[in-house]
Amino acid sequence: MAPFSFFSLGKQGGVVALRAALLIASYLAAGRVGLLLAPEELMISLIWLPAGIATAALYRWGYRYTPFVFIAAALLQEFSFRVKWPLAGIIVTGQTLGPLAAAWLLRLNGFHASFDRRRDIFIFCFFSAVGLLIPCTTGTTLLCLIGEAPWDGYGLAWLHWWLGDWMGVLTVGPLLISISAASWKEIAERRLECVAWLGLSVFLIGMIFFFPGRPGITMLPLIFVPLVLTVWAAMRLGITGTSLGVLLLAVFAAYGTAVGRGPFYQPELHAGILFLWAYLIAATTFNLMVTGIEIGRSLVEERLVASANELKELNTALSQAAEQAEELNARAEASNRAKSLFLANVSHEIRTPLNGILSLGSFLAEGPLTRDQQQHVANLRDCGESLLRFINDILDFSRMEAGKLKIENVAFNLGKVLEQSTQWLTVEAGRKGVELCCEVAPGIPALLRGDPGRLRQILVNLVHNAVKFTSQGRIIVRVEMDGQEGECVRLRFTVRDTGSGIASQWIDRLFAPYERFDAYPYSGSGLGLAISRELTELMGGAIGVKEEPGEGATFWFTVTLAVAEMKETSPASETPAPDASDGATAPVCLLLVEDNRVNQVIGRILLRKQGYEATVVSNGIEALEALRSESYALILMDCQMPEMDGFETSRFIRSGENVFCPRDIPIIAMTAGVHPDTQQRCLEAGMNDCLTKPIRETELAAALERWLPPSSV
Repeated sequence: MAPFSFFSLGKQGGVVALRAALLIASYLAAGRVGLLLAPEELMISLIWLPAGIATAALYRWGYRYTPFVFIAAALLQEFSFRVKWPLAGIIVTGQTLGPLAAAWLLRLNGFHASFDRRRDIFIFCFFSAVGLLIPCTTGTTLLCLIGEAPWDGYGLAWLHWWLGDWMGVLTVGPLLISISAASWKEIAERRLECVAWLGLSVFLIGMIFFFPGRPGITMLPLIFVPLVLTVWAAMRLGITGTSLGVLLLAVFAAYGTAVGRGPFYQPELHAGILFLWAYLIAATTFNLMVTGIEIGRSLVEERLVASANELKELNTALSQAAEQAEELNARAEASNRAKSLFLANVSHEIRTPLNGILSLGSFLAEGPLTRDQQQHVANLRDCGESLLRFINDILDFSRMEAGKLKIENVAFNLGKVLEQSTQWLTVEAGRKGVELCCEVAPGIPALLRGDPGRLRQILVNLVHNAVKFTSQGRIIVRVEMDGQEGECVRLRFTVRDTGSGIASQWIDRLFAPYERFDAYPYSGSGLGLAISRELTELMGGAIGVKEEPGEGATFWFTVTLAVAEMKETSPASETPAPDASDGATAPVCLLLVEDNRVNQVIGRILLRKQGYEATVVSNGIEALEALRSESYALILMDCQMPEMDGFETSRFIRSGENVFCPRDIPIIAMTAGVHPDTQQRCLEAGMNDCLTKPIRETELAAALERWLPPSSV
């Protein structure tokens, strides 16, 4: 490690020595050039180039090169000026401290050597001028003290010294500070342009500033011609081109003026020199500003290109993301369709046997049974109803997730909905010794428009939960007016029980899907309240619960419904189903198209209880054959059957190709399919109505009453 450190130290020392030698040599050479730029009548150079070299060296290489600046200034003072030591030491010290102060101020104020900001031009010009106040002040004062300059000319001598030093920094400083390998490379790449520019510049500037001087202002317009060349260098080569152009212009202009030629030659020498300095300061500042503008433009252009490329990449990424999102959306939709189809098929396969379980249970309950048998039948029906509710909840939640949960708008009787919602739950509550009652506040219209099925579903969910969690006491279902606007009323339904209540930590999660609180030993899917919340929102209302732990629970919900007129109400909702003893003189024959053997038996029994006889066939082909041989008042059509399903059969009948039956014969679908499009498919196939399995006796009676001729009922 030691040899390596020694080698590194030696290498670093060699670099310092090389730079020091270069600094001293260039300082002395620039000093000799500066003396050439001094008029004979003055003791001060018009452009003191050593000041610019020293400032650039101390800024770029650091303050440790200050002694070498002192040595170079001392050597130049010894061999080129009349002031001898030790008084010359004061001048040398001032010439050293001035560039040092300028370099320190530039570093202190955050100057960038690349001049890539516009404020760098101001920083460089201003703080270099401030730093160079030291040598002119010390030098001029000393010259006056030793009698080399009169005191009455102190101000002018001081100004000449300061402007000469500052012009040296302005002309040489930017070139030496900004020069880099990249700038040399740029010059090398454009060497032909640079050679042409240099030749043209030397020719034009030489012609202008070495033309025999004529006192006056006749030649002054020519001084603007070189600015075109310097601006071109600034725009093509940046700060390096600016510095080269300004240096060339300054040297030619100063030397021409020093030898009594060019547009700045005046009989009064000081006036011409002041014109020259003003011109060079303005030209230098102007070219630096052009450089700053060009650098800013280049940076903006680079940023615009970078932004355009970035925007292009972002657009590409966005397009790819959009394509991926489209693909994922297509997959999600396909998955949702597959899930919906799967759930519909599962529901169909479950509802078909469930229709038999519930219907046969109802038939058994109507016959003579022992007490134990009655309990068994009741349990059988409860299990079937629970399974049916669970299937309905799963399907509704699937529709809710897909945004396909729909609300109907039909006329209905509120009292009938309340009765249907609580009828079987009253029996279940009675088994537990719990009283269930309904209260309707005065002033609520009996006939309304909305979705009675969904309203019934919300009530059943809430009342069933109340029955499930209440072991004694009573459950009250109350309906009140919550507001009215035009033809619409806002109703508030309250279900209050005397059960165990709900703990506060469950309130926020109560209406979330799959949540079940204190569920053991109770059953449930955890979807009922989530579905109820969605339904109330679709019906223009809300749902909530009052926190009463230990004192029961009070669930409430509101819905907005339109008031219906009496003529809008369906006769089926007001008139009981016809009975077999209602005086029919001859049984009406209906055609039952059903492939399931159990459902054939159940359908025949249900129709017989309504006072109708039925011919039973197993598929659409058999149905068409039956229609050829006999006349029927109505067809009850299953949808999914082998050989020829209900949709195809209905379309064939409506087409009129079967001349043995009327095209307008009523067709009622009896389907286990619960897909949202099932009812629409039935209507599009030509069916008149649609009943969902398991078939309720009241629903069947209402449908028959709607579609059979009055003489047949």
